[in-house]
Amino acid sequence: MRASKICVLAVLLSFLVGCAQSNEDKEEQDKTVYTLILVHPKAAVNTIPKRLLSHDDHTAERRFYESIYRLVEKGYIKRDGDGFVVTEETPFK
Repeated sequence: MRASKICVLAVLLSFLVGCAQSNEDKEEQDKTVYTLILVHPKAAVNTIPKRLLSHDDHTAERRFYESIYRLVEKGYIKRDGDGFVVTEETPFK
């Protein structure tokens, strides 16, 4: 089970780093981070193994937190301890 979560995280994070930053891409990025948090409750950059981050850790981290900010603002997720959890089950159409 843990290995499958790590694989999902690797795929999601590689997508996250590769995203351009148009409005449409930001929404896709938010969906990716939302899915990451749905699959890996209490996800946070410091809880994700460094080997899963792409070649540009700073870009991945910045985009992760940008998406977190947007998702919290929309009420889709909330802070729970050091990480975040889902508050709305189907936020994206």
